[in-house]
Amino acid sequence: MHTAAPAGFEPVQAVRSLLSSLTVPWWVTGGWAIDLAVGQVTRPHDDVDVVLLERDEHALRHLPGVGLQLIVGPDHQQQPWTSGRRILAGPDSIRLTSPRLPLPTQVLFTAAVGTTWVYHRGKPTILRPLSEAGQARFGIPYLAPEVVLTMKSMSERDKDEYDFSSALPLLDQDQREWLQDAITRRWHGFRRRAGDPGAASNDHPWTSRLTTS
Repeated sequence: MHTAAPAGFEPVQAVRSLLSSLTVPWWVTGGWAIDLAVGQVTRPHDDVDVVLLERDEHALRHLPGVGLQLIVGPDHQQQPWTSGRRILAGPDSIRLTSPRLPLPTQVLFTAAVGTTWVYHRGKPTILRPLSEAGQARFGIPYLAPEVVLTMKSMSERDKDEYDFSSALPLLDQDQREWLQDAITRRWHGFRRRAGDPGAASNDHPWTSRLTTS
């Protein structure tokens, strides 16, 4: 039996209830995942993001009483999710609609090979065993903070910096080392594509904090 969630987690509790019939793994991601790791709501949230493996996208079609809207590309164009339309890991997502959801909720898709989580947006490919990529609190599954922060690391949004600062004290040595390696490889690739001649020696701002905080 799981511990009851404190006040403030009602939006992700509603998502858990809505997705309770799924027989495939799913996880809350984004800032809500960081708050679940912390155990309390640390900042306001405008929506809820959920992650599903791309190989399991068909499971969403069987959710009872839930509207499904396909959101396509970086411009977030809404389209009907037609039969036979597959969704792969990338910018496309599914928006869930239900009067039971207090916040806008969308499902993002990620890849896996066997029992290994694969993140390849922007290259290089980042790997993590699925058994280590997810955690749970209050009966709500969520992506581990080091995985969420890997996804957030190329952004310069204030909320991502805030989430990093909130999660940093929770990370053990293995999580810190994995995150530092993942961020460093993503950052150097990002800087090379931006034409930075010193990309190989240009460190991400988070890496020094992972070793000193």
